[in-house]
Amino acid sequence: MIRRYRPDAAEATMAVFRRPATGITSRDYNGEQIRAWAGHTGTPGQWNERRITVHTWVAETAKYPLEDPIRESSET
Repeated sequence: MIRRYRPDAAEATMAVFRRPATGITSRDYNGEQIRAWAGHTGTPGQWNERRITVHTWVAETAKYPLEDPIRESSET
């Protein structure tokens, strides 16, 4: 399902944005790059303010609902 962003999705969408740089792919980035990417999110409140001022869409599936963000695992 694809839907418009809602403020109650701030923490989950922020986690999805940060995961590539701080998770398993972090070995591909140096510390400065990781801080630049992950640090760009700010607080959940700041993230939410940015998301509601632009056209943000959220994709969810039954396997990965937004309320339970994808966890790093060997399943990927």
